[in-house]
Amino acid sequence: MTCVVCRAAVTEPVFANAWEKTRKLSACCSAACAQTFDPDQHWIPSTRPAAIDHMEETRLSRVGGERLRKGDRPGVVVRDLLLGGVSPSAVRKLLTATKLGSESTDIADMVPIRQQGWLGRLIYGAARAAGPDERTPEHVDDARRDLDRWTAHFARP
Repeated sequence: MTCVVCRAAVTEPVFANAWEKTRKLSACCSAACAQTFDPDQHWIPSTRPAAIDHMEETRLSRVGGERLRKGDRPGVVVRDLLLGGVSPSAVRKLLTATKLGSESTDIADMVPIRQQGWLGRLIYGAARAAGPDERTPEHVDDARRDLDRWTAHFARP
């Protein structure tokens, strides 16, 4: 196991707070590293979470999609799914399927596919078509960077 802050080997895990101690994902090598721990910066665990079966991945992806449609910040949803054992390819697919991964700066491109067009607006309501503020291209770019960081981290030997 390696320290999530400095990447040194951890002999006796030290955690930044009670929450991290309960989760046991973000171990630090010393009290000094634990004091500098920042959950927004050091969110990738030292070991990959256990893989989940296909049915659970499908369920969690559906829950993640709902969270995105309801306006949760894409980066938070991506991190939660990855830490929950959902594969990076499923997370990337989710971002793409909801069109949150769009490079467009047009807010109309940030809505879920099912809300596009006149039929979608008729069924799901035109008032929801604009989408919440948390789904901006910048937030989506942050989520994609988090996903790329995760993939690069666990691709290392």
